Order: sequence, then structure tokens, then C-alpha cells
Amino acid sequence: MTKSSVDQWDTTAANNTDVGGISLAESVMKAPAVNNAFREVMAQVWAWFKSGNFFLRDSTDETKKVKFDISAITTATTRTITMPDADITLGNLVSSSTDNAIVRFDGTSGAMQNSGVTIDDSNNVAGVGTLTTTGTVSAGGTVSPTTSDGAALGTTTKQWSDLYLAAGGVINWNNSGVMILEGTDALFFENASAGYRFDAVLVPVTSDGAALG
Repeated sequence: MTKSSVDQWDTTAANNTDVGGISLAESVMKAPAVNNAFREVMAQVWAWFKSGNFFLRDSTDETKKVKFDISAITTATTRTITMPDADITLGNLVSSSTDNAIVRFDGTSGAMQNSGVTIDDSNNVAGVGTLTTTGTVSAGGTVSPTTSDGAALGTTTKQWSDLYLAAGGVINWNNSGVMILEGTDALFFENASAGYRFDAVLVPVTSDGAALG
């Protein structure tokens, strides 16, 4: 059988008796044929790579193959795969089995694994547990608990230091059951139908500095 393509070559050297119909047999091959044979080998190797038929094959089972698909690369662009100085198992880089899940690295097994955190197509994040940050947290929208009365600001041992409200800011209990409002440099208490109670004496800033009523 004429060996007209790389995939027809044999791993047993003696079985490669020709290349592209040019005989490689002993005492048969003449000087001009040597040149032609080399040219044919070069042509076949280049055609093999250009055709997209280049595979990495298993050493014992040639039906097991790996093929590289680089069709998504922009024309006239070279992309480089840089190998780290470490053994890598590509099976650890499998796609996530959970839609929108953020994958994380397992330092013990060296594998990638799903986390419980997801980012949907609208960039909404869900499934985050305790979030610890050493920087500033900024929000462009409302920050709310998942359910009414479902979360606290601070704890008995980790209190917030200060609360800054803009002009006209409102502290609102139970959907306007009781409110404290700021307006024109005055503080208003509203909607406490059972009254307001203070556990300490109310005093003016200075003697004779304020009236009651």
C-alpha cells in the first residue's frame, strides 16, 4: 500500500517500504529517489499538520486521541500556552457542572471544584457565606436582608463605630411604626402611639439654654 499520508506510516520501521510511492527498499532506491523521498516526507508532514489531522494518541490504544482546535483564534494572531514548572492533570480543569457556579481550587487534590457561589447572567451573586474584607465596601443600590428581620447590623461584640445619614435621613421601625427623622437641623420623633420613654434625665446643653414647649 502506497503511504501517501502520515497516518499511513507504520511504527515498525521495516513496514515503511515506500513514501508516496517512492520505494525505500534496499538496493532499489537510487540517488534521485533519495531527494524525492525527503521532499515527499516533508510535504506529507506539512500537509498533515495543515489539514487539522494532528492528534496526540495513547501509546497503547491509538483510538484514544487528543485534538487541538484553534479555529477561534483571530487571523494572523499567535496564542501561547505557557507551561508551569509543575505536573498538571487536565482532568482537574473540567467545566463546571453547575450553571453560573464560581469554581475554586482545591489545594489538597489540586483539582478545580464547584463552590456554592453563583453569578447569574445579570451579575447577581448568590450563595456567599461570611464575607470578610479589609477594604471599603461600596453599594450602588439597596442593601437588605433576605427576609424581614432576618439579619442584624453588627453583633454584641463587634459593633459599628459610627452611623452617617444624609440630610433628611430616616430611621424607620416596622415600616413607619415609629420613625426618627431629620429636617432643617431638627430631629423629629413620629408615630409612637404608646409614647416616648427615656431612661435618663433630659437636660439642656447650657443652663437656661432651652425651653420645654
